[in-house]
Amino acid sequence: MKDGRRHIFSHFGSGTFEGAPTFLSKYFVINPVQFRREHEAFVKEFGIVPEIYADDECLVTTPVEILINQALETQRGLANHGSCGVGFGETFERVKRTHLLYQLHYMAGISFPSLRDEIKGLIQDYMGTRLDMDRMSASFMEIVNSEQMIDDYWDALMYFKTHVRIDMPYQKQWGRDIIFEGAQGLEIDQDYGVFPFVTRSNCGMRNVSKIIDDLTLDFDHFKVNYVTRAYKTRHGPGPLRHEIHADFPFEDKTNVHNEWQGGLRWGVFMYPEYRSITDKDYALYAREGNLYYPVERVDTMTCMDQLRPEVCTEYENQFKEHFQYFSYGPCSEDVKSA
Repeated sequence: MKDGRRHIFSHFGSGTFEGAPTFLSKYFVINPVQFRREHEAFVKEFGIVPEIYADDECLVTTPVEILINQALETQRGLANHGSCGVGFGETFERVKRTHLLYQLHYMAGISFPSLRDEIKGLIQDYMGTRLDMDRMSASFMEIVNSEQMIDDYWDALMYFKTHVRIDMPYQKQWGRDIIFEGAQGLEIDQDYGVFPFVTRSNCGMRNVSKIIDDLTLDFDHFKVNYVTRAYKTRHGPGPLRHEIHADFPFEDKTNVHNEWQGGLRWGVFMYPEYRSITDKDYALYAREGNLYYPVERVDTMTCMDQLRPEVCTEYENQFKEHFQYFSYGPCSEDVKSA
């Protein structure tokens, strides 16, 4: 949040509020349509133009993966995986099944006729391997066969190319402080979670350690901050230990109810479970022997303001030896030392 206004960050980091640039590493999957929607809304609301760099090896999602993703989740019914319906996992599935990478260096230089041929080719030669096309609705097929879909995607791709510098930045451009900003919980990491209720990515320190090696970054000190709410959540189906089977009692403006994931589920925070998965991630990828730098681990518990006062006090006393910070609101000034 900034000045009482909020933004859900996706294609650039929250440090954008303070003028910090964003680098999208090769592990990031670019969705040009989502990027344009987010970028335009952010600039309009805050008057800040994000400074964004992107690795030219980033994979790029096409409308075909989005359509397949949404159709599959609809067909699964009550057995759905909890996908958010934006084609993220399907982008990796496309690469695995077709070996078509569609990396940023290729997509940024593609002509409109070539892009049209690529998307038409995916529809004709690939979509039918993922979907039973005879079962698709007339409205779905209307979108699939729409030239407007390709036109809109081309416009979004060119918008991305205009507003993002496709380049490998260097540490000297940014100063000495670099923040590696994660996006999702460790329990849905593809290596830690329960398949198929996982994201097709690594949410912890694995990719961070690779980026540090790839860019030969030089640090005097490295701090790893593991963050959890004061309760457990899961958006969509899948295992949730110690779940509370009641409506989520707080307003969550980020994880809103949607067609693909449903509503936000919640449960009781259990410190041993939190410690088990964060210790595993830290031992594998973050400890000093792996990163070759002096490493400090800190832990932060958020959403303390949403607890009943007596529970908040109990948690402060119970966990003050295990957490270095508590957060009592949505802003940076709401974070307090334990």
